[in-house]
Amino acid sequence: MLKDLVYHTPFFCPHLDRATRLCAVYERRFQANPRCLSVERGIERGVFPADCPYVADRPGYRPPVENLDFFGLGDLARQIARELGVTDEEFERARREALVAKGGGGAGGE
Repeated sequence: MLKDLVYHTPFFCPHLDRATRLCAVYERRFQANPRCLSVERGIERGVFPADCPYVADRPGYRPPVENLDFFGLGDLARQIARELGVTDEEFERARREALVAKGGGGAGGE
């Protein structure tokens, strides 16, 4: 059901170097991650931020919505995470990090 949709989630590809924002396996990215999108497909789907060089000057390009409250999607967030192969532990870790980032997750979680 959700396979052909792209969701912006707090779960990153394991091959993404988050410090450099570069793929660590770029030359073999499609073998390492069959869900990896080509640049053309990424542009079609609107997955690149507005400041990405691939789309910065592209007329009519609509970047993804920033600051989506992914965890506010409730059961849909869990369903998306499961389809991405995210474990329950990783889901909960990311949810806690999001709460802390919003200023709402002190000791004990919520």
